[in-house]
Amino acid sequence: MRLTAQVKRSPALVLALAALALACVAVAISLSGNATATPVAYPKIGAVKERSKQATAFAGDFENVEVRCRRHYESISGGVSMDPSSSDGASVYESTKNEERGWSVGVRNDGAQNVTYTAIVFCAKR
Repeated sequence: MRLTAQVKRSPALVLALAALALACVAVAISLSGNATATPVAYPKIGAVKERSKQATAFAGDFENVEVRCRRHYESISGGVSMDPSSSDGASVYESTKNEERGWSVGVRNDGAQNVTYTAIVFCAKR
């Protein structure tokens, strides 16, 4: 009872409540469009194979190596593996998909000893 008495006395309160109601309706309408969205269909991934290639980054030098997937496979991920105890001064400056079937890994070796590392690619059947 008290609120209705205040509403009758204050036109500003009536406008504020109307604006709030309008905002609630706008939010409900915008959310209803997302509720009926269809999920994105991703192609089915077949067998995933791992391939690797070993390389050596000589002291004070750069080394870049590419490992490739077999035919009818696509590279979906990749990376590098190296022994932390022997990789002092070595850093990975590149690990990226190269074309459709390859993965490139680049290592910079500022250390005093050679660093052996392995480039890895994960391949999915197309």
